[in-house]
Amino acid sequence: MIEERGISKLVVLIDISRGIRLDQRTWAQEPGYPNAYFCSHSNIVGGIEREGEPASVHEDGAELTKKNSIGEVNSTAGSWFYDSFSRRLWIHCSDNAAPSAHIIISSVWARFANWPYVFDDKFYLPLLEENSIGQIDFSTGFYNEGGTRQAFGNIGLINADGFFNYEFPNYLWHARQLVGRVGKYGDNEENFLVFMNQWTGDIEWSDEIVSLRVEDLRRAVI
Repeated sequence: MIEERGISKLVVLIDISRGIRLDQRTWAQEPGYPNAYFCSHSNIVGGIEREGEPASVHEDGAELTKKNSIGEVNSTAGSWFYDSFSRRLWIHCSDNAAPSAHIIISSVWARFANWPYVFDDKFYLPLLEENSIGQIDFSTGFYNEGGTRQAFGNIGLINADGFFNYEFPNYLWHARQLVGRVGKYGDNEENFLVFMNQWTGDIEWSDEIVSLRVEDLRRAVI
């Protein structure tokens, strides 16, 4: 269990890299750039941007390279570019085909905390059920020596205004990277401790609470 140890206000930050399936969306070829296809990568629901700039983009499981302009994407197979003004994502697939010919998944971080908080210029929604963090056992280390799988318990998230009722049917939340940090409210960001870097497991949710299993899903190499 995380203990405050004299800290007056503890902040717990949870980042989850949820996936967005893109190949089934409407793609258009950028005029003048025959290899660059674009689609909208924005979805504002309940006043909250659910998509925005991706952290990564994968084509059939292989990560594409981030570029800084449409021109760079057009000339570089296996690349992508996101423009924050138009909120569009451009992709040049590895075989020059349209993205609809592949499985395209982008990853966007969803951020939650036990308080409304800004970390690394990113806002964290105050939807973390703080008491659930104590159920996660990380005191013996991140991995089981010689084991194949380690469970870390459940994280509780508050389904305020039905936030997750839209998320789970429309985005990929299972087997996604999850990072947990803890620190003192208002402290320097470099003083925050990463206490967990794992993956999401099974999910159960109701109108009030979401229970998200946290697991190490990687197989040991012997």
